[in-house]
Amino acid sequence: MLCAGRAKIAITSAEGRKQILRIARPGDLLGLHATLAGHSYETTAETLGPCEVDFINRRELLELLDKEKSHGLSMAIAVSKEFADFVEQTRVLLLSAVAAEKLAGLLLTWGEAFGRPTSSGILFQTLLTHEELGQMIGASRETVTRSLNMLKRRQIIRASNGDIWIRNRIALASIAKMAG
Repeated sequence: MLCAGRAKIAITSAEGRKQILRIARPGDLLGLHATLAGHSYETTAETLGPCEVDFINRRELLELLDKEKSHGLSMAIAVSKEFADFVEQTRVLLLSAVAAEKLAGLLLTWGEAFGRPTSSGILFQTLLTHEELGQMIGASRETVTRSLNMLKRRQIIRASNGDIWIRNRIALASIAKMAG
């Protein structure tokens, strides 16, 4: 369980290409489905700064679930949330036609998950490089940079030192929905 901080959850192909699936946040259970199934976790988790993590091994988890039946529902909800996040990321990657749509959708999602309202808009820290943003949306670093610059020129977002302010959520949502 990620107790504090954030972590990149990613997979890597045999050729070394990396796809970041999501950003885990406090309260997320990492590798739960693999632990329950008794096989290795197919993804890697890399912290994005100081984190606090708690660990329970498979035997202890199964004993806890057997003893405390009420925890089973919590586990099912956690697995369901992880699956829903995966489906949403897959939808964005496969159904968005262009990188700007994918990036806009990602920024909206992060604004909701990590953002806080300010006088300049919804503020959040990406904690990722343009290369890593590209790994999340299936685009090159250069394409991410061009897409971010376009959003800044249109005054939809403002970005500085890893901070992003969503200045016009409606316009950003409009770009994100072009695919759907």
